[in-house]
This record gives sequence, C-alpha cells and structure tokens, in this order.
Amino acid sequence: MAHAIFRVSDIAASVAAAKAAGASMQGDVVSVPIGGMPVKIAMLVDPDGNVLELMELPKEATHLPH
Repeated sequence: MAHAIFRVSDIAASVAAAKAAGASMQGDVVSVPIGGMPVKIAMLVDPDGNVLELMELPKEATHLPH
C-alpha cells in the first residue's frame, strides 16, 4: 500500500486535526517498538482516498534508528 508518512510532535492533536478536515481513522493509534523505542502510529484516509501515516517519536528521539 503506497502512503505518505508524516512525523508529528503530538499524534492526538494531529489525528484530531486530520479528522476535522475529513480524514477517517483506519484502526486505533498503536505503539510499535522500532529500534527499541516506542513509536506511536496512526493510519488515516483523507477525503480523496490518500492513505496517511502519522508517526510520533518519543520526545528525546531526534530520528528513527537505522
């Protein structure tokens, strides 16, 4: 599935804004361990059918581990 990924600082606020703009959630926000750190992920579909992934890293993280 092709989709765009956006790093956000506040996933709850970003999900709320996306939903207010007409996007719909695909499941719940989940926490996934990536490189030993918990990463929050939300999947949404915008009104045009584009799939969006929102990703919130822990506050102290500057990037995902390679």
